[in-house]
Amino acid sequence: MDCENCGAPATPGLVACGYCDDPLPGMGPGVACPNCGDRNVATNASCVSCRTSLVKSCVFCGVASPFTAVYCVRCNESFVGAAERKAEREQAARNQQMIGLAAQGLSVIGSAVSTPAGQGFMSQLLGEVMQDITKPRKKW
Repeated sequence: MDCENCGAPATPGLVACGYCDDPLPGMGPGVACPNCGDRNVATNASCVSCRTSLVKSCVFCGVASPFTAVYCVRCNESFVGAAERKAEREQAARNQQMIGLAAQGLSVIGSAVSTPAGQGFMSQLLGEVMQDITKPRKKW
């Protein structure tokens, strides 16, 4: 379809005339390229004119969404603050893992001190730790 304003042939993938920038009939609003400003069909992965990407990847699921999207099209996570939220969730998962490992370690220690040999070992270990803690330190 040609431009109704200047008669130029339509550029496939653009919603406005490449010459006079008038909207092409029946094409909808489209998406402005952040690099060159040409209005692309909303489903384009890259700008028809300059090849700039028109999608962004979700840090949670990796799926590409239009760069104008507020939420990921797959997992519905908001793009605003996504990297910070992911880092917080990963840190919380690491903390939970450390708590689980600490609980396992305490369980093993509890089992060990229930025997006379384990009690003797723990008594010796704690004595050495206390000596090390209370030992005078050199001041530099």
